[in-house]
Amino acid sequence: MRARTIILVLIASICSLAACSKISLGYRNAPLLATLWVDDVFDLPGAQSDAVRAALDETWNWHVGAPRLELIALMRETADRLDRPVREADVAWAFDAFDRHSDALGRVFATQLARRWPAMTLDEATDVEQHLAARRAELAEELADNTLEQQALQRTEKLVDDLEDWFGEVTDAQQVFIVRNEAMRLDRHIWLRERERRHGELIDIIKRNDVAALEDWVANWRERRPAAAVAETQRREVIYWRFWTDFLNRATPAQIAHVQRRLREWATELASVEVPEKLAQGQDALCTTC
Repeated sequence: MRARTIILVLIASICSLAACSKISLGYRNAPLLATLWVDDVFDLPGAQSDAVRAALDETWNWHVGAPRLELIALMRETADRLDRPVREADVAWAFDAFDRHSDALGRVFATQLARRWPAMTLDEATDVEQHLAARRAELAEELADNTLEQQALQRTEKLVDDLEDWFGEVTDAQQVFIVRNEAMRLDRHIWLRERERRHGELIDIIKRNDVAALEDWVANWRERRPAAAVAETQRREVIYWRFWTDFLNRATPAQIAHVQRRLREWATELASVEVPEKLAQGQDALCTTC
């Protein structure tokens, strides 16, 4: 239930709605989409799944106000920055801006979830533990079955599909650049170990029914990382920044125009989302008793 992952799932779910007119539909249904993802990843019992959905609903009520407008402004500024040659500082700015946005969302979600989280039985917690272990085993098997070169090719294929949705057709030269780039060859085993650590923390928390620790686990995942994971994340961020800087500066004028149009259309569509009347009238979006 890491907050950054949840917002990325929401964005990805919205992105899957290709027609611009469906973006606002995806946004309005974001709590449902995120709940389905959480259910798939964690396989929570009914009472806990209901708590997640209620917390996501309240988080949406918060986000549809000023934070939604901030996200719209972020999309528009990102599009504007593409009018000039892209610098690594521009890419770093975008990463940091989206991270700060997702962190704010995560803190609200964590608070709302902690308010609603019902205690699990030991058997229920054990079932979740076994489900998470099975998912890690699947990832470990996938990594073992593929060399780094094979993983790079798989990442390239997926990335090219995503890029063509954003930029239009990717040229052969751009595909060669992508597959040869260091960003496509980063070892994923460290994240398997980090996932095991995070899962272990979560299981310990829910077995103890420590809602304060659960709130901290969701909201402050960056601060809870071990030093080695922090250092590796920072190293990879630099690699990603360089990759995106180089790719954007290799993009054709038509590709840049395509992604700018997409960002601006989405911003306009999100701006058209109607705020529920009770929220527009100033009712506390985080009130749990109204």
